[in-house]
Amino acid sequence: MRLFRIALITLLVLSIVSLACNLPLLGEAPPTPSVSNLTPAANSWDELKFEQVEGEEENELVKLFLDESHITEIVASELQDLEGASIRDVQVFLREGQVQVFGNAQVQGISADSRIILTPQVDLMGKPHFEIVSAHYSLFPLPDDIIANLQVSINQTLISYLEPMISGISVTKISISEGLMTITGREK
Repeated sequence: MRLFRIALITLLVLSIVSLACNLPLLGEAPPTPSVSNLTPAANSWDELKFEQVEGEEENELVKLFLDESHITEIVASELQDLEGASIRDVQVFLREGQVQVFGNAQVQGISADSRIILTPQVDLMGKPHFEIVSAHYSLFPLPDDIIANLQVSINQTLISYLEPMISGISVTKISISEGLMTITGREK
């Protein structure tokens, strides 16, 4: 009878461990399909430019279109070597008005899925910036001071890439929809 109890307890423990290993405890899974950050962006950064909107003449309305591969290229290069951490396998999704960044973060030797959700903003001077709505390491939200540092870093990086393209343009709106970021503005 004692051997039977030990076998039953062992079977129960193994079952619980097996279930625990299969539970999604490492964070939210990224949307599909994923963007390959191993291939260059669909269009080179040098080829991107604002396009004039038909029928607009006064203060000419212009638009710039960026896809997920462009944003993934920028963000992946920035997040690979953060101070005290690194984020690999970065995937950026442009969905539901948000920039959704997923990756595998390694902090002090511990690796876990992470995600950062940003929304685009335009200030009164027509300058774009991005605000972090949420940031998680595994299931845990990041502390406010880390979020503030990440926000500064991401904004500096994204704006440094966009700056040459938006010089002479007053940005009026940034919209995000199903894989495409559209930056709308008027020539100064």
